[in-house]
Amino acid sequence: MIKFLFIAFSFLLTGLSESIAQDNLSIRVKPASLSMEIGQKATFKAVVVDQNGREKLDRKIRYFAARKSRRSITVDSTGLVTALQGGEYEIIMISPDAEGNRIRQNYKVLVKAAPIAKVEIRDVP
Repeated sequence: MIKFLFIAFSFLLTGLSESIAQDNLSIRVKPASLSMEIGQKATFKAVVVDQNGREKLDRKIRYFAARKSRRSITVDSTGLVTALQGGEYEIIMISPDAEGNRIRQNYKVLVKAAPIAKVEIRDVP
């Protein structure tokens, strides 16, 4: 049963479109995307807004690294992102309400590949 719930939850996190709005609410994120280097930590600001751009202070946002990103970046409950490996990744933001309805937004994070430190060629025939 636990395995089924985990699979169902994983599908919900990764199987939906990039943005799901509810009752004319959406998640606004600044900056629009993150570009980082391996080992770097960065934050972004995400807020729930209504159709007029007013913040809805009663809505909390939960952050998750997308399934394919979990070993490459981490994100904590405050939106602090840590880059572990180079590549392009996604963070998923979900804001549920008391009735179980939710707003979802995907967020792109680009982690630059580590520079090549040294190239050495030996024993060339």
